[in-house]
Parts: sequence; C-alpha cells; structure tokens
Amino acid sequence: MAYQNFGDVVAFDTTYRTNRYVMPFVPFTGVNHHYQSVVFGFALMRDEVKTSFEWVLGSWLEAVENKHPLTIITDQDQAMVGAISSQLPNTTHLLCSWHISNKFPEKLASYYSKHPDFKVDFNNCIYNSLTEDVFEDRWSALVVKYELEDNTWLQGLYGLKHKWIKAFTRSTFSAGQTTTSRSEGMNAFFDSYVSSCTGLKEFVENAQKALERQFMREKEEDFKTRQTCRGIKMKTTLEQHGASIYTKTMFRKFQEQLVEATTYFVEKDRDRSLEEDEYTYYKFYRQLVDPEKRTMYLVTFNKLSLSGSCKCRMYEYLGIPCRHIIAVLTKRCVSEIPNAFLRRRWTKDANRVDDMLPYYLTGEEASSHDLTPTERFNNMTLLTMAFCHSSMASKERYEYAISVINQETEILENMGVDGIEHVSSEVGKSTTQEDCDGLHEPILDPIVSQTKGRKKDTRFKSAIETIHKTPRKCSKCGHEGHDIRTCEKFKDNLLNAQSTQSGQCGGESVQL
Repeated sequence: MAYQNFGDVVAFDTTYRTNRYVMPFVPFTGVNHHYQSVVFGFALMRDEVKTSFEWVLGSWLEAVENKHPLTIITDQDQAMVGAISSQLPNTTHLLCSWHISNKFPEKLASYYSKHPDFKVDFNNCIYNSLTEDVFEDRWSALVVKYELEDNTWLQGLYGLKHKWIKAFTRSTFSAGQTTTSRSEGMNAFFDSYVSSCTGLKEFVENAQKALERQFMREKEEDFKTRQTCRGIKMKTTLEQHGASIYTKTMFRKFQEQLVEATTYFVEKDRDRSLEEDEYTYYKFYRQLVDPEKRTMYLVTFNKLSLSGSCKCRMYEYLGIPCRHIIAVLTKRCVSEIPNAFLRRRWTKDANRVDDMLPYYLTGEEASSHDLTPTERFNNMTLLTMAFCHSSMASKERYEYAISVINQETEILENMGVDGIEHVSSEVGKSTTQEDCDGLHEPILDPIVSQTKGRKKDTRFKSAIETIHKTPRKCSKCGHEGHDIRTCEKFKDNLLNAQSTQSGQCGGESVQL
C-alpha cells in the first residue's frame, strides 16, 4: 500500500550484509507524506551481477503491479546501472551525490595541495550552479584554469552530469533526495532486529517486525497531524490553507518558504509582461545583498490557470512551492495554494482509504475480482484503518470495537483456507521439500556469499583512512589500551582507599 502512494521515488543499495550468509540485503526505500523513510520491500541476493539485479527488479515490479517509479537513486555500481536501464527504461536514474563527493579528497588531493583556490572554485561549480548554462560556463573556466583536460576521472563524472549535478537534476522530482542515505539509514534501523548471526528464516521474520514498527510510526504521525494544531506565524490565508492540507512536517517546510518570501524584492519584468498575455514574468532578488553578488530569480506565472515555474525549480524536485512562487501568489492576492503547486503525496490525505484502486474494492467489484493474498491484506488494512480511527473517539466505541474484533476473529478462525484443509499454528522449525511436492529432501542453508571486490580487511585505503589516529587513553592513568573501567591502577587505588577507610572505622572507640 505504501508503494502505491509514495513509490514515485525509490532509493536502494546493497551495502548491508548483516546476516549469517553475508548475503547483500536490498531495501527498496522511499519517503512518505511525513518525510519519514519507508521501506516498500526488500530482497536478499546471492551476488551482485547484472542478471541478479534484473531478477530482483523484475520480481519487485511484479509484486507492485508493474508500477514503475518516476525516479530511482543508487550508487555507481555498473551491474545495477545496467539492470535499471533494461528493467526500468522510463524511470529517471540518479546517482547518489554523497558516494561521488566522498571520493573528492582522494581523487583530487593533488589539486587541493597545489592550488589553494581550487576547492572553492570546484565546489562553487558543482554545488552552487543554479542552471545548466551557469554550470557549463563555470566548468569550462575550471578546466582551463586548472588544466583538467587530461583528468579522466573528472571527465567521466562530467559525462554523468545529468545524473548527479543538481543544476541538471532539479527538473526531476526526487522528493528532495540526492543520496541513498535513507536506504543506508534503514540499515541502521534493521540493526535493532538482526545481527551477523541471524539465519535466513529468522532474518525474514525479524525484518517483518521492523516493517510493522515502521507502519506504527507512520500511524503515530498521522494521529499527531490530525489532532494537533499548527503554529501560525504570518497569519495569512495562504498559511492557513497550507496548515489545513499539509502534514505537520511538510507544513513546516512550506512555512519556512512562506517566511523567506518576505525577504525578497518582487519586480515585474515589464519588458516581457504584456497585459494582453496570459503569462506574467517576475524578477526576485534580495535588496540588502551586494548587486554584484545577487542571484536573480525569474518566475513565469500564468494568470488564468494560476500555474507557473521558477528558476530555482524547487516545486519540480521537492513538490512544495518555493518562496518566489509564494511571493507571486501573495502579490496577486491568491488565498489558497493552487492545484498546480500541490502534490497529494505531501497532504494529510495522501494515504486515505478513498480512491485507492486497485487495492480498495467494494461491493460486486471486490467479490468478482481475483485478489491475491497480498491484495487482500492491503485491502483489509485500508478498511480497518477507518474502523480504528472511529473506535478511538471514546471509551464506549473502543470497548465495542474490541468485542467485535474478538467475536469476528473467532468466526474467521473456523472458516476454511484456500486449498488447505487445516493450517498448523506452528511455524515449521525445519523446512523440507516434502511440504511442496511430497519428497523428503531437506532445504539446506545457503552458502556464505562472496563480497564484491576486495575483502574488507585487505582493500586499498585512501590517504584519509590511513591517517594515524590518536589512540584512546585511560582518563585515570593516561595509558593506552584500556579505559577507567578496566584500569588496574584505578582498581588498586580504590581498594586501598576502601581498606584505609575500613581500618579507620574499626579503630574508633565508642564511648557510652
């Protein structure tokens, strides 16, 4: 269900191997309407070759009814890149900017040391270029100034500019993501449930528990969004409308832009804006900034449809109107955020029960539709959501709901299961092939997977990784190799002090 609502942007990587068989764990991760990380599903892989990635992506698409994401974010793994190209041909593929920039200190160390200004110029070109033309001009100047023509690594990155340089990716909706950090953050989340000793069966069961916890966190935020009031700062109709439709987290992001809109000077571009035209052009800049250092923003606004675009393209990549568009709406006395600048995925109703076909089916359609077990589960989850929201309104409702659930669950337990006469309550502790086709062939544990590339403890390390780190010292004695908890000198001093204190107490005379 989460993927149907929030599967427009997906990130995944294969760096997580916390299981007994060192199998790469691939979580398909996105972001929900509360800007929380959400896992749509996961896979355990035997290896990291192109055919394996193609199988994973193909199986995943089959599970989500062949709904392709708009954008997918990964690292530069060539096998992964090839699989995405063949399985998701219409999906925009972005590369994790963190994985790329993390190599800068190693790959560009000689330029950093020889040219003091190189880092400033390079970062200004990569991170501060607002448009593609500005980037191209700065890149050309950078190549000439620092003689980068023969640097094959940099030239290779330049060839991938449309996949990671923000000036090129701003037009692609990515929910504000430029890295796979959410996917990697989920690795830490799963650490609470699995370890390097976790077997395959236990891994899947514990991962399911993690997903259940994630679902409950989303429901908690849903409750807070609907039951708590927003702090209104500007007291405008636009702000009040934003508070009524956005989730709590996304309203804060919208409110930040609303406040920032007041810091810009708005000037109508009279050379381009004609009264008879439906488009009006506005220029934005901060008056207190040195004119030579100002960034000029241009907003194109359609007076009839209340739509438009801004040079910063925040709405295109994040999905909320930027400060410049908000300033135009305010100037034109628009009281509500136009539909052209609203994305349903950020609103309170993003995961509402209504309008959730094909999972949400009613009446004859539900009975005639050949639902899979997954579709049944998702459909029932949606239906019971409204039931739960209604039952929490009073103690009487809650107690009645509990009694209904207990009564109906007992009836369900006595009903049959498709194709099965009796289902054991025990989860099989040892699975055999007999369960499937009557043969007594045990299903063995998978062999330990071989990691891609050089082993972790033998790989070449960058200069930064090999820099000598000062070892930790005991805060009591100042020696290395231990801390105050295991310091023998501290223990001896403590024992001597206790012995001395005990002797003093024993030597005192008591006078009556």
